[in-house]
Amino acid sequence: MTDQADGHNKIPFGPISLLVMAALVLYSLLPSWFRPVPPLFVLFLLAGLIVSLISAIIAGVRSSRLWLIATLLPIAFFLMLLNFEQSTEVKISEKSGDTTFVLSGSGTLTDFVVFSPEYLTSAQTPNDMRFALWCIQPADHQGWGEPVWRIRSIRYGIVPEGYIQCAPLEGKPEPLRDSRVPYLLSVTTASAPGTAGYFTVEGGRAQWAKNQPDGPCFTMENGKYKRAQCLHSASCQTDSQAVPTTTCR
Repeated sequence: MTDQADGHNKIPFGPISLLVMAALVLYSLLPSWFRPVPPLFVLFLLAGLIVSLISAIIAGVRSSRLWLIATLLPIAFFLMLLNFEQSTEVKISEKSGDTTFVLSGSGTLTDFVVFSPEYLTSAQTPNDMRFALWCIQPADHQGWGEPVWRIRSIRYGIVPEGYIQCAPLEGKPEPLRDSRVPYLLSVTTASAPGTAGYFTVEGGRAQWAKNQPDGPCFTMENGKYKRAQCLHSASCQTDSQAVPTTTCR
């Protein structure tokens, strides 16, 4: 019995607590496309926090009370986790000639709009719906829509379950055609930042525009929108994987 007790006392619960916290911090810094869906991601973090907290408490009771200070780390991490949100990201995939938008993030989808190339040159207001080629919204207008991670992907022109088409009002949207002027995709989400970005179609294949255009930008005059020069444009780093939010001020 004494040997077993000595074996338990030799377990380094204090260092284990710190190592688990270090692993959690590194895990939380992984790029979003390496993470599992948000519920599993949060569950893994919670499990690690519990292990770290219990290890610190055991170390404080069995060895040095100073280890109890280490309990502050998982508690602080947990408080930050309460405000967890993962920004919406979109990848473009071409399967069997269909353009598919692959979504990731922790928010819920409230609006998904594809604007025609004319939006860039002729829009008179932000999100000028006169140039919306295709738009979907939650069927329950009072709701916030489905979680992005549950929807996963949206094929252009195919309305996912739980949503309705808001443009065009009838029939299918116009197909995406080759164009030198890019299309605009606007994705609005609740409980997490949405995203927007321009994409081009070449040879029938859609891809994020390598050089994201500035604007269009608008200002308010006498209660009405007026097109204005974009003074500042948010940096938009694009690749074949995803595109972040673009804004004009």
